[in-house]
Amino acid sequence: MINKIVEKGYSFILVCKKTSHKILYEQIQTFKLAKSCQTFSISKINNGKKQIWTYNFINELLLTGSSTDNAEVNWCELIITDLKGKQLHCFSFVTNLKITAKNVEEIVEAGRTRWKIENENNNILKTKGYNLEHNYGHGDKYLSQTLCSLNILAFLFHTIQDFCDENYIKLRLNMRTRKSFFEGINFQTTMQTFINFDKMIEFILLSRQGKLGNQMKKFVLLN
Repeated sequence: MINKIVEKGYSFILVCKKTSHKILYEQIQTFKLAKSCQTFSISKINNGKKQIWTYNFINELLLTGSSTDNAEVNWCELIITDLKGKQLHCFSFVTNLKITAKNVEEIVEAGRTRWKIENENNNILKTKGYNLEHNYGHGDKYLSQTLCSLNILAFLFHTIQDFCDENYIKLRLNMRTRKSFFEGINFQTTMQTFINFDKMIEFILLSRQGKLGNQMKKFVLLN
C-alpha cells in the first residue's frame, strides 16, 4: 500500500503498532537502547488535567524484513502520561515525511485525525440519527448504494449548515442531540408541508421559543 501511495506522488502518515510491525520495532528498540532516538517532552492541560506529552522519533527505518519489498519509513510516537508517570495513551505512526523536532507535533496531530474522522463522521452516521448500517440487502442492484449516497449527502449538507446557516445552528444548539433534531423534523413534516427547508427550520425554532404567534402562512403550504 505504501509503494502505491508513493508511486502516485503522495505522502502518507499511517498508524504503526508494535504488535503488527515486529521488524520495525526491533530497530526502534536498538535505537532507544543506544540513546539515538530523538525525544522531548512538554506539559499540557487536557480536560482540565495536567499531562506530560513525550514525542519520540527516528528517521530512515525499514518497515519489514523483506529484501524485495521493503519501504523505508520515518517513525514517531506520542506517549501521554499523568504527573505520576502513569501512561494514559500511546500513538505511533510511520511517514515518508522527514521528521524533526519542529514538525513532529504536527505530524502526530495529523495522524490522530483518523480517530477524529471516525468519531465525528462514521460514528455519527451509524449512531446519531442517520442510521447508516452495513446493510447490503436492499434491492436487486443499486438500491443499497443509492440509500448510502443519499445518507452521506444529507450529512454533507448538514455539516455545511453547521458552519454557515444561522437558524440551523441555533436550532441544533436548542435541541442538543441529533436524535431529537431528526425526531422534530420527522414530526413536523408528517403533520404539515413547508414552503422550503429554511422555513421549516425557522418554524421549529420559533415554535420552541414560543414566538410563532399567527405566522403559519409564512411557513406552511396550507390546503
